[in-house]
Amino acid sequence: NDIHTPLLKIHNVANTRHTMQRYEKITKAASLSQLPVDTCSGKQMFGGGSALYFSATLNSETKQIVLNVPEQASDRRIFRKFGSHRFLHLNVSNNVWKGDVIDIIDRHKDQPLWICGRRFEFLWCKATKSPQCYVFFAEAGIGIDKDEEISSDKVREWCAPPKFNCDLSIGKEQKRIKLSFSKTTPSGILPENCLEVVPDVKGSGGCVMTDGCGLISRDGLDFVWCSYKKCVQSR
Repeated sequence: NDIHTPLLKIHNVANTRHTMQRYEKITKAASLSQLPVDTCSGKQMFGGGSALYFSATLNSETKQIVLNVPEQASDRRIFRKFGSHRFLHLNVSNNVWKGDVIDIIDRHKDQPLWICGRRFEFLWCKATKSPQCYVFFAEAGIGIDKDEEISSDKVREWCAPPKFNCDLSIGKEQKRIKLSFSKTTPSGILPENCLEVVPDVKGSGGCVMTDGCGLISRDGLDFVWCSYKKCVQSR
């Protein structure tokens, strides 16, 4: 699991040592802890799943995807679940023709998007002015075991489960996915049988008034607070 040493040698040979500053701290710490940054997820991976942030830029002239230097990933819920290494953030500037972006997103199944030995599928588009960020998910490929293979559709369903969001609009789905990508601090895993799903409060016209809100006990608050303090102190 020593990823730092070979990367250091490659950068020295290529005379690109300065570019490693963005992520050297992570790879060095991961090597010392004997945890991977490009496989697995959760506790089996360095950073609890949030290790490196992978991005790329779509060249407006050549229409090619150019990989950027990796960076330290922020702690995000979706990274902890699937591993930050499975997400590729494609930055697209205003001067890129939208048709070129659609060609990448809406690829035929016989011609999937393969990058670095992994098959990527479009997951979500972050609403920004410029550059626009399109997030792709590695469904299969190098470093992904057979039992870890999962489609981008299933990842989307994990962010907004259909059975709990029967009347989910496209706009709301985008916001739910955005929440999964928000920077968060893990507070702990709740014990089994401590959650109770209750019907939503509805208005006179049948409109849902609670919209996912609920109640939490004092014991639940104490558990979250104690777990949060442990996480902060360990950092």
